[in-house]
Amino acid sequence: MILALYRRWTILPGQILILINHVRRVPKPVKQAFIIVSAVHVLGEIPSILRDAWPKYWTVQIDPYLSPWFSMKVERVWYFKDITDEIEQIGTYYAFCKIALQYSVMAFLGIFIFFCYHIIDGLFYLWNFKQSHIIYWDLLWYAIVLQRIVIAPSKSDNLAKIKSLF
Repeated sequence: MILALYRRWTILPGQILILINHVRRVPKPVKQAFIIVSAVHVLGEIPSILRDAWPKYWTVQIDPYLSPWFSMKVERVWYFKDITDEIEQIGTYYAFCKIALQYSVMAFLGIFIFFCYHIIDGLFYLWNFKQSHIIYWDLLWYAIVLQRIVIAPSKSDNLAKIKSLF
């Protein structure tokens, strides 16, 4: 029984060469997307390392938001963590865009809409901790409508629909 399990889970040298050959055949944009996703997820863990290394500096309360009408004190480490989380989302959607472009322009545009949404989301975090809720509803509405237009069958009036939104 144990020998059978060992044989089942053992990778033989020939199988390693097959795996390496499969990795070589992965398209370059997909490899790049995997690297990007891995890097931004590692970036998300850096604030906890920094807080453990220099607790005095990273636990100070600051008011970092750019809006003159908004004020909120937050620990420096949490502000940095939120920023790295925003970068993580943007990087992940960028990687999705790279992969989607390999399949079709329509798939790319559908993902690109939410990539742009997350860039705006990150900017709103820097501005006022995402307190502009009406603007968020508006952005979400436009993102859904734009995706609907992208997914709709190609017609000559689709461009007119997009232009009428603005």
